[in-house]
Amino acid sequence: DPPMPDWVCECANTACMKPVRLTIAEYEAVRASSTRFFVLPAEEHLSPAVEHVVERYDRYWVVEKIGEAAEVSEELDPRT
Repeated sequence: DPPMPDWVCECANTACMKPVRLTIAEYEAVRASSTRFFVLPAEEHLSPAVEHVVERYDRYWVVEKIGEAAEVSEELDPRT
C-alpha cells in the first residue's frame, strides 16, 4: 500500500487544522487544478457560497471553488 501522509484540511475555516489522509498521488490529483481542494468528508467543512463538492470519497471530499473564490485560487496557485 502507498504511504498516506496526514495533510491539513483545506476547508475555508482557517482555524481548522484537522488531518486528512491522502496518498501523494491523490493529493497531486486534487491539486492539479488550482480551483480544487480537499476537505474532511463532513458538511461542516463546506462553504456552499464559494465552493461545491465534485468528488466524494470515504476519507475526503474534493471541492471546487466557484466565482470570485475560483479566480483568487487561480491567482494564488504557486503551480501556475
